[in-house]
Amino acid sequence: MTTLRQVLDILSSHPILVDLITLADMHRIITLAVKIKNDILAAQPPDHETLVPPPSLPPHIALFLAKIMNIDAHLMNTLWEAIASTVWQKAQQLDMAAEQEAWQAGRPDSGDTLWPPLQQCTNPNCRNFLKQLVRERDGLRHVTLFTFTGPVRTFAAHLTCTACRTTYYPNYSVHQGTRLYYSHPLSVIQAAEHHYIAKPLVDLFIGMMLMSW
Repeated sequence: MTTLRQVLDILSSHPILVDLITLADMHRIITLAVKIKNDILAAQPPDHETLVPPPSLPPHIALFLAKIMNIDAHLMNTLWEAIASTVWQKAQQLDMAAEQEAWQAGRPDSGDTLWPPLQQCTNPNCRNFLKQLVRERDGLRHVTLFTFTGPVRTFAAHLTCTACRTTYYPNYSVHQGTRLYYSHPLSVIQAAEHHYIAKPLVDLFIGMMLMSW
């Protein structure tokens, strides 16, 4: 974890950042960056180590975060150098109102983007088994996520292994026409091609159906 002294030393290379960025801003940018960690990872080379933060941000992510922070985009990589190790760990969540305001300011990126729960191929017969990052395929799809607080317009990503061509979706993977659902509990359930339901809402539906009998 980066110390405050290390952060200050890095930001001092651009004194305007020291004068401009508040602690509240730092908390906000770290929390938002944590939410799009998978988006940052998806833009890295296939041999990138998933446990190590990239040295710089992808240009579109840098522009997105710079817009939220209201700073010049060329300053974002200095700010990223200061917060990268913290982002690559876990940060506390923003309250919902502040988070929603931030995402509305920075569309089309979304903190609720639905990603497969892994970044490496899990096909044991693949030469890239747990070795290289699976890659984003065909961009992000517009989807609707139904939550306790109402429907949210967001995106869903699917990743493809370049070796065995297994495609990984948020709920399942597909290899040679065979669909395999993930064994661990899911946070969202796909109800239709472009519609997902948050697990707590699914649990509520199940409970209401059981109680109605």
